Amino acid sequence: MHELTGPAAPDMHDVAAEAARAWHPPIRYVNVTPADFQRELAADDLDPWWCYAFSSMFASVRLHRWEQVTGEVFRLTERQPLTLGDLLSTSGGS
Repeated sequence: MHELTGPAAPDMHDVAAEAARAWHPPIRYVNVTPADFQRELAADDLDPWWCYAFSSMFASVRLHRWEQVTGEVFRLTERQPLTLGDLLSTSGGS
């Protein structure tokens, strides 16, 4: 088993700041309850599977599930993992 991570463990404020830099609209993190977040996703007619996927992912970030940073990506691939900013800039905001 390999613990694959990026080069840093950003919190939600960092994620919002990186998204704003990559995509240019003002974006900020607002702490809402998991139930309110799920309601907002559902109100946007998001498929229930995606509601679950986003909710569980952000719950894991809140619980600091991905705080550990390892060198496994480089060890296995001899390539540095993407930073969050690099990943977001390649997605084009979609």
